Amino acid sequence: MVNANDSPRLIDNQDSSSSPTPAHFWASTLALCFCTLTHAYLLISIFPYSGYLAIYLLPNVANEDNAGSFAGLLASSFMLGRAISSYSWGKWADIYGRTTILCASLALSSLFSILFGMSQTFCGALVFRGFLGVSNGIIATTKTLMTELAENNKELETRGMALVVGMRGWGFLVCPAIGGSLAEVVKQYPTASWVVRFEPFLSRFPFLLPNIVGAVFCITSLVMVKLFINETLPEERLRPPRTEIVRDCLMWCRPMLCIPRSSQQEENELIKETYLIPNYSSNRLNDDDEEKNSNESHSQHTQQHKENNGNANHPETMSTIWSRPDTRQHLILYWVYSFVIISVDEAFPLFCISKQAGLSLSEAAIGKILSISGLIFIICQYICYTQLVDWLGIYASITVSVMFTIPSIFLIPACLLFPSSNMEPLSLALLSYLSILMAIYRIFANVFFSSIAIATNRTVPASLRAATNGLGSLGASIAKGVGPAMCGVFVAFNFSSGVVPPHMGATIVFGGLSLLALLVAVPASTRLEPQATATLQKVDS
Repeated sequence: MVNANDSPRLIDNQDSSSSPTPAHFWASTLALCFCTLTHAYLLISIFPYSGYLAIYLLPNVANEDNAGSFAGLLASSFMLGRAISSYSWGKWADIYGRTTILCASLALSSLFSILFGMSQTFCGALVFRGFLGVSNGIIATTKTLMTELAENNKELETRGMALVVGMRGWGFLVCPAIGGSLAEVVKQYPTASWVVRFEPFLSRFPFLLPNIVGAVFCITSLVMVKLFINETLPEERLRPPRTEIVRDCLMWCRPMLCIPRSSQQEENELIKETYLIPNYSSNRLNDDDEEKNSNESHSQHTQQHKENNGNANHPETMSTIWSRPDTRQHLILYWVYSFVIISVDEAFPLFCISKQAGLSLSEAAIGKILSISGLIFIICQYICYTQLVDWLGIYASITVSVMFTIPSIFLIPACLLFPSSNMEPLSLALLSYLSILMAIYRIFANVFFSSIAIATNRTVPASLRAATNGLGSLGASIAKGVGPAMCGVFVAFNFSSGVVPPHMGATIVFGGLSLLALLVAVPASTRLEPQATATLQKVDS
C-alpha cells in the first residue's frame, strides 16, 4: 500500500524540503477555489434557462416540447470549444506561466460571457458560447497550480486539491439557482423597482444579467489570482509573453503563412529559445576559447535539465505526453470515469420523470432530491476525502472511490420497490433514500477526481504538467459532450422502445453504467499502484 505522504511517481524540480507558509498557501487555495466556482458557473448556470433562451431566439421554430434539442446544442458548443483549446492552454501555461495563462483565460471568459448574454440570434449564441469554451483554460491551470503551490508537501496538496475540486459541488448547488433567478427578470419580477427602471434594456437583453454575474465572477477571480498567487513556473523557463508572444506566434504559424524558412541553424536557435534550454544564448559565440570554457558547464546544465524535464531539444507535443505509459493510463481512466459520471447525471433525471420505467416525479421533486444530496456532499466531501487519503493513500483511494460508486449507481432502480415510488408528494423514505444514494455517489466521484488529478500530476515533470492537464481536459470535454447524447439514446431505448420490459429498463441502464465503472475499477486496482511501487524501487536503487 502506498501512503499518502509517499511520492513514488513525483517528478519535479522543486526542493522537497521547502514548504509554503500556511497563510500564503491557504490564500492561494481560496483564489483557486473561486476560480473553480467561476468555471462551474460559466458551465452550468445556463441550464435552467437554456430552453427559454432557445425559444426566445427561435420563436417560430422552438417551443416547450422541442426546445431541449436546441438547449443541448448550446451546452455542447461550450464543451466542443473547450475540447479544441484545452491542450493549447496547458501548453502555453508551460511556456508563459501558470498565472499569466489563468488570468488571460479569465479575462477572455468575462468578455465572451457578456457577448453571449447579448446575443440576438441563435447562431450568434452558439458562436459566443463556443468561444466561451475556447477561452476556458481554467481547470487545467488550477490543477497544475494546486500541485505546485504545495511545494511537495503531500498533506497540503491533498487538502488543497480536495477543496478546489470540491468547489464543483458548490457550483452545482448554487450556480443554477443564480442563473435561473436572473434570467428574464422582466417576466419573473415585473413589479420590482429596479426592473421597472431598466425595463427597456432588460427586455431587449432578457438573458444578460446571469452572464454579467459570470463576468463579475471572472474579474473577481482574476483579481484574486493577481493578489494571492505567485507564479510557480521556474523563472529560468518562464518566457515573458509581452515581448515574446508575437515572435512565437509567427514561428508557430510560419507553415500556414508560407513565410520562408531561415537557415536550419537559425531555426534550431529559435526553437531552443522558445523552449528555454538552460545556458543557451541566441548570441552565438564566435570566440573558440570562450566556447571551450563554457562547454563543460553547458553540458552539465543541459544534462541536468534533460533528467528533470526530458529532452528539450525538441518541442514537447501531445505525443510526448501520450508516449508515457503511466500518464496515458491515468488519463484514460480519467476520461472513462468522466463519461460514466456525466452519463449518470443525464440518466438520473430521465429516470425520475419517466412514467413507464421511472418515478414520474415533477421538476420540483427532482430539485429537492438534488438539493439535499448537494448539501450532504458539501458537508461531507472534504472530511471524507482527506480521511480516506490519510488512511489509504492516493492510489488506494482511487480504487475505493470507484468501488463505492458502482453500488451507489446500481442501487438507484431499487427505489421502484418503495410502496409510493410513483406518487406525489415525494415520500420521506424515498426522498431520504435517493438523496443519500446520490450524495454517496457524488462524494466518491469527488474522491476519484481529486486523487486522479494529484496522481496524474506526479507522472510528468513540471515542464509538462500544465500541458498534461490540458490534454486531460480535452478528453474529458469530449467525454462530457458525447456522454449525454449516447446515454440519452440508451435510456430512450430501454424506457420506451417496447423491446425491453418497462420494469427492467432502469435496471439495464444503471446496471450497464455500473459495469462501465467496473472497467475503471479493475485497472485502477491492478495496474496503477503496482507500477507506482516499481517506480519507487527504481528511483531508490
